[in-house]
Amino acid sequence: MSKLVMQFTSYEPAARHAVLAISTLTEQLHGGTCGPLVRIQDQEFALHHYNAAINDIRKLKSPETHPVVLLVCILFICIDVLQENRKMVIQHCKHGFALLKHTTFEYAWTKQYLLPLFRRVAATSFIWADDSSDFPDLDGLEHPMPDGFFNFADAQAMIDDVFSRTLRLVRRGDPYRIHPETNGAPPPELLIEQSQIRRLLEQWELLMEDFEARPLSPPGRESPTTENLTKTLRFILRCRFESCKIWLNMALDPEVYDHDKYMDTFVEMLEDLGVTDPEFLDGFRRSPSFMCDAGYVPMIVLTSAKCAHLESRLSALKLVPVPGLPRELLCLPAHAWGCPEVKDLPQEIQTSTEDTGTAPNDVMEMST
Repeated sequence: MSKLVMQFTSYEPAARHAVLAISTLTEQLHGGTCGPLVRIQDQEFALHHYNAAINDIRKLKSPETHPVVLLVCILFICIDVLQENRKMVIQHCKHGFALLKHTTFEYAWTKQYLLPLFRRVAATSFIWADDSSDFPDLDGLEHPMPDGFFNFADAQAMIDDVFSRTLRLVRRGDPYRIHPETNGAPPPELLIEQSQIRRLLEQWELLMEDFEARPLSPPGRESPTTENLTKTLRFILRCRFESCKIWLNMALDPEVYDHDKYMDTFVEMLEDLGVTDPEFLDGFRRSPSFMCDAGYVPMIVLTSAKCAHLESRLSALKLVPVPGLPRELLCLPAHAWGCPEVKDLPQEIQTSTEDTGTAPNDVMEMST
């Protein structure tokens, strides 16, 4: 993706201006000169290039320029993530999916490189958007069922699609799960969608088991770096898979969720606690990077706040300083207890445990 961006910056002014704005904001953020938040209005150089990018993109109105607009849309999302501007990220995401419907068939590279990015960013919309009209339209952009996984990227592409569709189902089920006395039972189309997603999860698990049964490196060629990276990738994918199973089971159920019934899912999620090598982790913390999509935060919050098993909740809380990167899912910084939603977990868990002896028993709220 980085190479693709650099190619476009060489001949597309809008992309070039957006990259310069991102670079300036990132330097200010990690240089410590702007405090915990960075605002483009306070950075004259970045603001100049941001406005120039907007002016250039407004000139691209013909269908053949849609791929450029999509790429710059991703860059604008990066700018708004750096500013922690959820509203604009949600707006860009919705606009991007609308363009993708008319672009992926004519420009195959947009389906290969840009659609996976928008799928991951879609989680932000489904988690933070208040109105369903702000949700991106995923229909017609589903990931095709593969015959097998040849690398982690194949596994991620499929689970990311299932992940976004699961979150969409949860949000669509809000009226029937939260207020069943008013809205009644979920309509048949939501039940059908739930069954379809369940079959996709079952298929993903089978393909993942087959992939993991094959050696990733030739005998004798394994290295600590490769092993750490493999553990990290596996943990992310496994967490997303297990979280999808939990969210899917509770998406349309108005009753209090029976976490004990699905305790095996929580246990599987925490079997591998991710990378613990100090040098490897230090590289994450020192890297001047940020994440536009969902990393670990949704899964850690789910386990920490909703699992009725105390040891599992404590294990999940241990992960908070480990895998996250700054501004993961618009939390600043997620890996150092800077995200309000994560910071409040210990008190929430403590209060609920004292009162009831279990974790919070309210049905999952996506805003957590």
